[in-house]
Amino acid sequence: MTTKPLAIATSFLFSAAVLPAATNITLVQWGEDVGATDIVTSTQSVTTDTTFVSADVDSPTVGASYYPNASGRNPDFNVAGSDNSWSINVENDAAGDSITFAASTNSNTDSIVIWENFSPMTAVLDYTFNLNSSATNGFPEQAKYGLVMQDGAGDWYIQGNTTFWGFDTSNVNASDITWYDYTPHSNGADPIGDEPKSPTIAGAQAFGYRQFNSFGANMEHNVSYFQVMAVVPEPSSTALLGLGGLVMALRRKRG
Repeated sequence: MTTKPLAIATSFLFSAAVLPAATNITLVQWGEDVGATDIVTSTQSVTTDTTFVSADVDSPTVGASYYPNASGRNPDFNVAGSDNSWSINVENDAAGDSITFAASTNSNTDSIVIWENFSPMTAVLDYTFNLNSSATNGFPEQAKYGLVMQDGAGDWYIQGNTTFWGFDTSNVNASDITWYDYTPHSNGADPIGDEPKSPTIAGAQAFGYRQFNSFGANMEHNVSYFQVMAVVPEPSSTALLGLGGLVMALRRKRG
């Protein structure tokens, strides 16, 4: 018995559609996993605000003094935080230049660092986050980190089910996070919702992190690496899925 070519093609394409191959595309990256030492040669100040303004760039101006080798990286970021006394600088460190958050009072202090200058992607299966942090005083547990995202619908969310306690966190998927409604800082306040929500994954417009210092004056906490990758179908898989639809249409026409 001869198997019809159409049946073979349909079977093959169905298998490809069930388990589409995926690849990662970097959307945001500041620093390196092993620690980048060519971002600054001396401390560069960062503008600090108590109200988040979309598309505002608070990081130092890119040039000879800040991120001279920024090709393929995202040097521009947006900052806002509480109304307590705090600061953010980009500091030179032998182990990796870092975005350094410091609180000068003994009260609760927090801020967000947000990246918006990238091209959103609509054909997205998931996002993968990587963040490396440390503390200069040897007590990283005194700073807490949570991921922040503005989704494709323009709504803001914050990570609720996991807290980064000052260590390397690798390959955290957006689909594995419990997200909550979040309002970026306005006059120092940033309310967080109390019910889990589901962000619109496709076309996310901004990514970043929130850092929280619960006690201790003159505490410094460093982020030397922040990366967000979009998990997307491989072009070959996308083509196969499209061809699969054509084959199914032909089958209906023959029938």
